[in-house]
Amino acid sequence: MTRTNSVNFTGANQYPIANAATDLFKKEDVQVLAKAHDLHDHSAGLGLPVDMTVVAAGSITTAKLAANAITQVGYAVGTTANPTTTSGTFVDMPEMSVTLTTVGGRLVAFLAVSGYVSAGPIGNAFATALSLDAAAEVGSQYGVPSALNYQMPISTFHDFGSPAAGSHTIKGRWAVTGSGTTMALNGTQRRLLVVELKR
Repeated sequence: MTRTNSVNFTGANQYPIANAATDLFKKEDVQVLAKAHDLHDHSAGLGLPVDMTVVAAGSITTAKLAANAITQVGYAVGTTANPTTTSGTFVDMPEMSVTLTTVGGRLVAFLAVSGYVSAGPIGNAFATALSLDAAAEVGSQYGVPSALNYQMPISTFHDFGSPAAGSHTIKGRWAVTGSGTTMALNGTQRRLLVVELKR
């Protein structure tokens, strides 16, 4: 006789298996097998675990996803009113900084401001850009107001690809062109949005 026990059902749901024609057939075996079948739900001791790598199309709904499971978002808003700069090279824009601890997903950033040239010759411009971890600015955009104190929106976007997992800081930066030029931001109207699309 070579009777063995089931390996994927344990405890009270473990049933004997007859491996040879000479093994005894008992009604108790059938009773335990029927019980195990009735309780079978793929949990520990009640059958093989389910392979979750294969799912039906559309079966994973938003309600089933944990917060920040596929994306994470960082957001910064202006708090200092009407800041100005006269820098001819890019410098940090007040409050426009977001730090995220990423998992190696794709990182995109959006910067939107409302600004104007408050001093300097007409035709001089102001510029905004983005920087990742103090690297050179990218995504620079320039605005040339038609008159002093002419307020205009300017937005900047950049896809940073997939930087290595870890802590990353994205900053909004700004500068002016032309000697004697002053750029002012309109109140607190500036926003920086950073999104990691997780893998």
